[in-house]
Amino acid sequence: MKKLSLIFCLAAAALLPSCNKDDRQPEPQLPALTLQSDTVYVSPEGGEAQFSYSIENPVEGAALKAEPQAEWISDVTVGENTVTFNVSGNTETSGRTAGILLSYDSLDDTVYVKQNPTEITYTDLGAYANCYIVSSEGNYFFNTGKVTGGQIDGIESVDWLWATKPASGGDSQDILTDIEYRDGAVYFTATGQQGNLVLAALNGSGDIVWSWHIWAAETPGSHVYPNGAEIMDRFVGAFGTEAGSTDTYGMMYQWGRKDPFYGGTVDESIDNIAYTTAEAETIVNEELGRSWMFTHEGADDTRSIREPMTMFCAADNNWATDASSSTSVWAEQKTDTDPCPAGWRVPSSEDFSDLSAGVFDNANNGITFSGDGFSTWYPAQGCREDISGILVLFNSMMCWTSTEMTREDPLDPSKTYNFSLRVVANPYVIQTNGLGNRAFAQPVRCIKE
Repeated sequence: MKKLSLIFCLAAAALLPSCNKDDRQPEPQLPALTLQSDTVYVSPEGGEAQFSYSIENPVEGAALKAEPQAEWISDVTVGENTVTFNVSGNTETSGRTAGILLSYDSLDDTVYVKQNPTEITYTDLGAYANCYIVSSEGNYFFNTGKVTGGQIDGIESVDWLWATKPASGGDSQDILTDIEYRDGAVYFTATGQQGNLVLAALNGSGDIVWSWHIWAAETPGSHVYPNGAEIMDRFVGAFGTEAGSTDTYGMMYQWGRKDPFYGGTVDESIDNIAYTTAEAETIVNEELGRSWMFTHEGADDTRSIREPMTMFCAADNNWATDASSSTSVWAEQKTDTDPCPAGWRVPSSEDFSDLSAGVFDNANNGITFSGDGFSTWYPAQGCREDISGILVLFNSMMCWTSTEMTREDPLDPSKTYNFSLRVVANPYVIQTNGLGNRAFAQPVRCIKE
């Protein structure tokens, strides 16, 4: 019996687990995604870039996916331990960052792509002026200051105010892009499209504190007249010099103001409604809330600057409430409100004295003036009337001079009236010292300083 008992005990012991042996199954190893770096820096010019990765404990059938989070990151390709991608050049003025989202099985992570802006070279448009000629596409800037060097206070931003419509007839201005104000200067990109555009400087309240005319056209030429005056070959704002072409039509100005008014090619006197032509042939920036206007009110210097699209006319046919103002005038020394580009100014009546020998060309509607080896064209593009602002296109050429004229009222010597001289020409007479009410808006032809 003992022997059997021993055998039974040995058999039972064999069925019990051993305390010295670990028969548990090992826990499964989870996958891990490791990145060489979570940020990739690329050059401003763009191009191909890459980053490395590794996967530990890969999952059968799983694959790494990579999705760009911005349009400027493209062609993302996942290779063995490397992800490659392309980045476009950054033409903005600030850097940019976007992610590439990675996913593997239940894992996800992000690699950030950082790119600085491309170094943009801007061409300096030169000395202080109220009009700048931009003759080709490219990047430009000008410093904000008055013609005589005074500071323009309160500028917070700059935007386009109005522009001539594109030749294609579209409703978007295509002359300038990327307009920006920083560090006391205005920066922009010119597309190469010709046209006229006004930039407005705004303060924090949205008021216009100054404005500039951008004349996008070929660089104008000049001719030296017999009297020695070197005068531009076209009106400010014109695109050409061919007799009979409306490309020779320029912008229009009230005497002593720097801001251009759009004239146009369609007479408004028939319907007797001012600015129908301007509204049809220009685009106005709706975000700035301005429009073409005429008012039977005068304006001081501040208001005239704040409302560059408004024609003013007080009871004495002068736009200025203070006719003796020393700031809103033109003179033989260039003033802060002179509308000519840098290096040019409004001519005096004496500078135009030779035009009396011009010949009115009825067929092409304007004056041909010839000098030593040259011939130049003055189109009869009319004016905007002082009493209504209406564009009148009749058989007459007019342009302003810088010369002032004051006359007493013959019935009341205590009253004086302020005029300015202008060139007036029609098929019967050419007058270089005609009186003009300062509320008229007429073309300007500049003389070399």
